[in-house]
Amino acid sequence: DSVGDEIFEVEGEGALSSSAASSTAAAATATTTMPFERVRRLDYGTSAIDVVNPDLFHPSLLGDASSSGLLRVPLPTGSFWSNLILRHTTSDRHFSYPVTSYPYSYAWNDEGLRVSYPSLRRIMDRTSVRDIFDPDLTLGTVETRDSSSDLFHVEGGGGVGGGGGGVVGGDKREVIGFDPLSVSLRWNAAHYSKTSSSVSPMWETYLVQGSPYVTVRYTESTPVVRALSVFRDIECPPDSSADECSEVRDDEDGGGGSATTSMRRRGTRFLLRSAENVSWLVFTSRPLTLSLDAIRRTTAMASSGPFTGVLRLAVLPPPQDQPSEYTHQFPSTYDDVDVATSTGARRLACHSSVYPVGGTVKWDFPEEEDKEEDDTAVVRFRYQTKTMDGDGYGVGSTALCDEGEGTELLALGLPHHGRILPSQSLLSTPIRPSSSRRQFDLTYRTIKGPMVPYVVDRSSDRDSDEDDDDDDDDDIDDGGIYE
Repeated sequence: DSVGDEIFEVEGEGALSSSAASSTAAAATATTTMPFERVRRLDYGTSAIDVVNPDLFHPSLLGDASSSGLLRVPLPTGSFWSNLILRHTTSDRHFSYPVTSYPYSYAWNDEGLRVSYPSLRRIMDRTSVRDIFDPDLTLGTVETRDSSSDLFHVEGGGGVGGGGGGVVGGDKREVIGFDPLSVSLRWNAAHYSKTSSSVSPMWETYLVQGSPYVTVRYTESTPVVRALSVFRDIECPPDSSADECSEVRDDEDGGGGSATTSMRRRGTRFLLRSAENVSWLVFTSRPLTLSLDAIRRTTAMASSGPFTGVLRLAVLPPPQDQPSEYTHQFPSTYDDVDVATSTGARRLACHSSVYPVGGTVKWDFPEEEDKEEDDTAVVRFRYQTKTMDGDGYGVGSTALCDEGEGTELLALGLPHHGRILPSQSLLSTPIRPSSSRRQFDLTYRTIKGPMVPYVVDRSSDRDSDEDDDDDDDDDIDDGGIYE
């Protein structure tokens, strides 16, 4: 919230260093005081707490009562997720204003998380290009839904044995962590009274820059997914095995409706298709039964009851040619993606096991002995990861992977990243074809251009700095650091 005086010492031939003010600075060293006085927001009548809702942070992130700071660390006012913590919300069920973590945009409220792939709704004119936020999917759980709300329609009260109902007015949601590349969000249902477990239901998600997946981790919660309009169907991917996905008949599953009113699939891989002909691949760390009310078709839910594990979703962006003329229109339905032959869909399945939960950005200026002046910098993006290893399930579709590929992290970069990423990490795409045997025929679009898919392996065998101890986390499930 404030900027103090700082002394920059210019030493020798342009070397720049920083130190605290000192009245005994060496006479040979020129010192210059930054010409800015200390600035305090409070002096201007606006404090962070006037804008930011502190109730949306986990208590471990909040500052001490004796401190004037809102958080234990400086509030990242310029972060991509700032809209999530503002006091002011939209009039639509009090959802936050959207935030963007390419390729998706998100908004949240007490009940759930809205997910949008905005490039589906691109509007262009001669002065602007706009990608419109609409909730292609809304994610929630039976346990955290508001029983007085119509956001989620849960057939029969939800879950096995009618275990739905939710809590009046939702329950506690909070930011539980953040870093330069991500923010982690959690929904709690501590007051949910219909669970048979001693563990309170909760679910959390990790909004990580460049992840082609939407990742949710559930604890004793019943996942619910709502479509923008309606779902056409829940399908088994054409390349899935019977163990990965199969149809559930009425006599095979004791819960959730009948064969005449509900369509159900059981496994760890699914394909959701919307009325707009947009397809989403779904991966789970453990088998569950996913059902769709065949009459309303608005909401898919886990009819097998509370679920503990990880669910990942990835949109299959339809082929969209750049219009030759400026247009104010976007299509109401989209062209099919052939999942059976798509190399991008295969990649998404192959790498679905490894998911990022955070990351850091580090940089270095390596010395070059053959140059008088160094003009090269190295920027490292380090992703902290976990894996879906639920009892041998959800470890990626190994039948679709070459040896070792299932342990790699799949990510998307912006166009300028593609010019400097190592060539061996890049995948060959229709827009950026290469001689790489690893193909990716899907194009994720952003306002900044088409994203660049790449893979990276664990960095445990790479040289690391001695100060990287903070990268260790006991909660990592056989994941690791990817660089």
